[in-house]
Amino acid sequence: NTFIWQTSFSDEGNYNFIILVSDGEFNVSKDVEVEITKFNRAPILLEIPQISFGEDSFSEIDLNNYFNDEDNDSLIFYINDKDENMMIDEIEGGIYKISSVENWYGEAWVEFSVSDGEKNSTSNRALVIVLPINDPLVFENSINNLEFREDSSQINILNLNEYFSDIDSENLIFEFEKNIGEEINITIINGFVSII
Repeated sequence: NTFIWQTSFSDEGNYNFIILVSDGEFNVSKDVEVEITKFNRAPILLEIPQISFGEDSFSEIDLNNYFNDEDNDSLIFYINDKDENMMIDEIEGGIYKISSVENWYGEAWVEFSVSDGEKNSTSNRALVIVLPINDPLVFENSINNLEFREDSSQINILNLNEYFSDIDSENLIFEFEKNIGEEINITIINGFVSII
């Protein structure tokens, strides 16, 4: 006869059995002690959802909400892999700050891993959406006073593109609000100032 006992994780402990053997005339018994030890199960995880934040901002994620350990082992979190545009810093205890390189926006990704000291698990490749934010224009240089003879025209006397920039766009729109006097006409075309 064959004795089969398929144990489960909750069967951990010590068990005593008595084995009886008989040949029809004589009987023999033997006490047997069986110790069932718990094996370590890998941490389990839930899918990390899409992470979104604005350009030059950040988001925080608590990995304790996505990883757990059925054995109640302490978990150690770490970054498994990430897009080159992502910057990730651990704050404490599985809470991470996710940001992007300066003035970058678009789609990226990040993967986290966890260890219980013996076994590891890796998260899904979580999508990170960095939303564009319109940055203010930058005035980069000082504009010197312009001098020219009266009754003369100055075509393309000043290139405003050399003085203003926008990290978000190369196509700046320049306008002049008020002409100085009735006899002077100032025009700006593609950033070039003409005085007629």
